[in-house]
Parts: sequence; structure tokens; C-alpha cells
Amino acid sequence: MFILPSSLEPYFSHNLFKVKFLGVNISQSAAKVVRDNDLSLDSKRDNDYDFRSIFSHHTHYGIFCYNFDKITKLRKKITSKVEALNELSIRAKKTRLKILERIERLNSNLDKALFESKQRFLNADYCKRKMVRLFLSEMLYVAQKNKEVGGKKGESAYASRLMVSFRKMQNEYNKEFLDSKKILVNGEYKSLLEFVDTANTNAAKLYARIKGLQNLAEMRTEDLKSKNSASLGFGWAFLTMTAPPEYHSNPTTTKQRKSWNRKNAIESKKYLTECWKALGRDWERFNISVKNGDVFGCRVSEANKDGTLHGHIVIFYDRSKEDKLFSNQGIFYKHFARVSKHQLKIVIGDVDSEKGESSKVSSASSYCFKYINKAVGVDVIDLDKDKSELDKESEKDMLIKIDAWRAAIGARAFNFFGIKGYSAVWDALRKISHRTGLTTKKQFKKHGKLSTNVVYEDPKPCTITAQEFENELSLLTERLTDEEQGAKLDYYLLNKYSSQHIEYSGGNYSQGDLLELDEKTLKEISTHFMEPEDTFSSDSGDGDFHFDSEYELRRKKELDWYIKLNGTFNDYQICEKEYCFRKVLEHSVNGDFAKFQRACEKYNVELIGEKELNKYGETVKKIIGVNTGTWVYLFKKYVIIDTQVESKKV
Repeated sequence: MFILPSSLEPYFSHNLFKVKFLGVNISQSAAKVVRDNDLSLDSKRDNDYDFRSIFSHHTHYGIFCYNFDKITKLRKKITSKVEALNELSIRAKKTRLKILERIERLNSNLDKALFESKQRFLNADYCKRKMVRLFLSEMLYVAQKNKEVGGKKGESAYASRLMVSFRKMQNEYNKEFLDSKKILVNGEYKSLLEFVDTANTNAAKLYARIKGLQNLAEMRTEDLKSKNSASLGFGWAFLTMTAPPEYHSNPTTTKQRKSWNRKNAIESKKYLTECWKALGRDWERFNISVKNGDVFGCRVSEANKDGTLHGHIVIFYDRSKEDKLFSNQGIFYKHFARVSKHQLKIVIGDVDSEKGESSKVSSASSYCFKYINKAVGVDVIDLDKDKSELDKESEKDMLIKIDAWRAAIGARAFNFFGIKGYSAVWDALRKISHRTGLTTKKQFKKHGKLSTNVVYEDPKPCTITAQEFENELSLLTERLTDEEQGAKLDYYLLNKYSSQHIEYSGGNYSQGDLLELDEKTLKEISTHFMEPEDTFSSDSGDGDFHFDSEYELRRKKELDWYIKLNGTFNDYQICEKEYCFRKVLEHSVNGDFAKFQRACEKYNVELIGEKELNKYGETVKKIIGVNTGTWVYLFKKYVIIDTQVESKKV
């Protein structure tokens, strides 16, 4: 059985293929451990066996083990509950029963976490990815020990040359891999590499969202002042949190250089994460309500020059809570300045709390823009024409090092807090927006280049009377000769466009006997149902629909979903759902994050989910489409073609 040695330094000269092969060896060793314990690979019970024997160092096991922190905490909780149970008197039956029930739930959660961990150990692809990250992490740790990163005269900042070289090798492999995968789009094969978000795209998304949070704070300020004219409204602050000196291997301050605890950079990430969790548990004690929107914002992770992680927070807050947040006795100093006040730096609005003078910052989004670029590794260097080519090359080198550092410690670039996550709704609506007939493309110039943008444009509704629509419905059903098809469509149309119960006010539909339908909807009905000979066939004689093309099959599935979800709705309910969908769609397509957030809080958009098994044998729910009320739009599925395999066949 292969056992990973405690030191990986002798393997640093390996290429990417050899490093991934070590990951395959780990997976094979895990399978042997399972077999030696006479356990079924698919068993969801009796998972409490140890894969630690595969690793010579406990830190390596912690990186590989999925749910490692969760498993550790669950075991500690079970141990404490068992100890509490042993100390209880036999007569305390009710208390003992409660503790036993709690232990049973904890054991159930632990068994599930261990099963998920086992399934990943047995997956070679998972182990290969973890091995690559482990190598980068060990390279960073060796660089910290050898003082190759950080310091006033450090040879390198953020990452060593070896890390950068290995990361470049990994990025090149990823590019070649994605470029070899093709999908058919409008009759043309395109590689998956064309659809990967670049650092610039990620930075634009993050900046737009922070700008949206800023606008949201302004909206909430107006809300507060409308209720109370004396209200101070919302303000913003920018915070920088640093780990204590013992986490820094090679700081710029000479006095702190001997305080390093010899732990790797991942420990600094864990420290700041625990500080944030402790702060989250303490909101109520300081009379600060996150649920009611007293505070919200974004956390950004960044690297110190010696490879230690430090964080930034852009926070928008109710100004009446300012002292509870940022004073020396406030919640942030309590949790992020445990060792020294120098661990925390706060810039409140346009005033620097340390210098006591104006920082002359126009807005929160503009202040944190440079930190966003650094966090996601965005390359905006070419936009600065005043910089020399030498400076530009130096900054590009810095971004590559930051990318290697982030891959080594596995830190997320940013996280939002204090607002509900509607990112799934945002992405889903933008995916299907072009099919709704509610968007249009407009061209504009950006940096001297012509670009195209998609904007929401609600078409003018086409109004028909209820009697006219009944005549149209009769014509449609007469054209269907098959009884079962006719019954199915009749059921669908009557529930979708019935002339009864049309009494929705406050939206695009008004009370009365008029039914307003946009031209896109009417056209969709005509093309889908008035020309059945061009759309479907029923040659088999079994009375069911038979579709030929991929498009027609998807439309059939959309129709089935529509009948399943909306078949029992009346017109009022359908129109209400459509109205809510349009209100949210408008802001997601136009990229207005603040108004989109407000719309999602007010209106409900139904996303369609389907359960499926992932490659680890776990049941997960996947978003497959959107129910708009008047139709169900499913995401288009693409078949990925591996050109490397095809070329080998040839």
C-alpha cells in the first residue's frame, strides 16, 4: 500500500503528470483500506475507519479529507455529550433521554460526513486535484521556512519561483484540457475554453455587486429617513484584518521575525475564519440584527508578502450602530484585535480612524477597487498608459504569484454577508432571457471598441377580447384530430389562457374581460400549436406526441413541466407569476444588482430543480430551468465532445 511521506520536497521536481499519479496512488490505497476492513464500497454505515494510515503527516490528511473540520467538530460534540451522560444520575430519565437523542442525531450526521469523505477518497480525480493543491501548499511552506517570501528584502513576494513555475504548468494543462472539449453551438463547434470566465470578468462581476450594495445602502437610507427624518441612514466602512505575529514567517518588522509558530499559511486562514464565525455568533449581544439588514457587505481575502492570509471587509451599516461596531469596545475590535490593536485597521466613510483626517474617497466601490483587482488577479495594467513597460511586467508577475498563492491555500476570493443569496436566480434569468422576447441587443463603444450589450425591453402588449380568444382556442383544438392530443392541449390552453377570473390589478394586467398577451406569447402559441404537422408527428399511432429534433424534444419537456407546475392555476395566478418574473428579469438583465436584490425580496421567481446523482453517489439538486408563469424555460443541454479521444480513434 502506498503511503505518502511526511516531506514532499524531494518530489518538487516532478511534472504535473507525476504529481497527479501520486494522487491516483492515494485513491488506490484508500480502496485497499476499505477492502481490508471488509466493508462495502457503497455502504452508508460503518464508515468510521481511518484513512490516516495512508499519510505520514496529519496536515496532509487534513487537506485530503473532505469535511475534515466538520468531522472533527462532530466527534468532539459526541465525546462531550457522552461525558455529560456519564455524569448524570440514573434517575434523571428525561435529561438522559434528551442527551441520547442528541447523540443519535450527531452520530447520524457523523456517519453521513464520513461516507461523503470515503466516497471522495475512492475517487481518483478528487485525489489528483487534492494532490496538486497539497504540492503547492508544501512549496509555500518550504518557501516560508527558507525566508524566500516576505521580508523587506525578500527574494519574492506572495509565492516562490517554484510555485509560480508549477502553477503555470497547471494553468497550461487546464487550458489544453478545456480547449480539447467541444460543444455544438448553432452548427459550429466551440471549445469550452471560450466560455470560461476570465479574471477581468470576475472583477467586473464583483465590482458591479459591490456597487449594487452601495446603491442598496442608499435605498435603505431613503427608507429610514422616510420613516424617521432624524435618522442618520446608512454609512460604509472598509476594514483590514491581519493574523497575529506568530502566523507570519517573514514579516517586514524585525521584532516580529522570531515569533513564527512554524505553521503553514492555511492556519492563518483558519484563524481569521474562526474570528469571523465568533463575530457572527455575537451580533445579537451587541443588538445588531443581520436579518433585519443592520449590516451587510463583502469579505475579500488577500495575501501578505510572506504568504500569510489577511482579509478586507467592505461593510454597509446603520449609522446608529456605529459605536457598537467600530469603537474600541465594539464587536470588530473584540474579535479581530485579540492580540494587538494593530491587527485591525478601520476606514469609516471618508474619514480614516487612525489619522483622524479625510481620506478623500468618493465611494465604497471606488475605494476597494484596487483590492478587488488584487483579490481576483485581474489584469487591468494595460489600461494605465502612464506606466512604463517595466512596471507593467512587474505587476503582471505579481498577479501570477497571487494566483499561485491562492491555489496553495484554497482561499475564496470573496464572500457576501447580510443579504440573501440570489446568485442562482441571477444566473438562471440571464441564461433564458434571450428566449423570452423581453430583451434586445444594443451596441455601444467602450475603450474605442464596439461592444454589444443585452438590455430588458418590455414589448407593447397585444390586447384581444375574451370572445376573440375563445374563437382562437376553438380553431386550435379543431385542428387536432387525435383525441388524446386534443385533450392534453385543451387542458393546457384552458388553464393557461382561460377567459375566467381575470382580475389582477397593480401590474401589466388589469381587471375586466380583456386578456393582455404580448406578441411573443401569441407567436409562440401559433408556431407551437397551429402548425402541428411541422412541429410533431404521431406515426406510431399510440396517441402521444413524437418529436424529432433536439429543440422539439426540449419544447415537449417544457410543456410537460408547464402542465405539472401550472396546470391547476387560474389566469390570476399565472398573470401574477409572470408579473413577478418580469420585474426580477428586468434588473438581472440590466445588471442593476441593488434593484435586483430588492425585487427578489419582494417578488418570488420559481426555479426548477431536478435531483440527480453526482459522481460521488450523492443525491444533489440541480437547477434546470425557470417557471415564468406563461411558460417553462429549460436550460439547453450540450453534449461535450472530447477531440483528443476522437483524434486517437482516427
